[in-house]
Amino acid sequence: MSAPIVVVMALAPWAGTALASATGSYATAYLVLAVVAVIAALLAVASVPRLTTTDTLEGKP
Repeated sequence: MSAPIVVVMALAPWAGTALASATGSYATAYLVLAVVAVIAALLAVASVPRLTTTDTLEGKP
């Protein structure tokens, strides 16, 4: 169960350097990561089902 975490921890320094190299600086790389985090947060909020006025706790109107 810890294998994915170990892989991500091993690849994170390389991925950070690659992103900084691709964007031109670490500051720009952090801005790209911030935009990705905001988009992920918005998608997470948008994916939550909404309750309507006809919904009840039992799932029946």
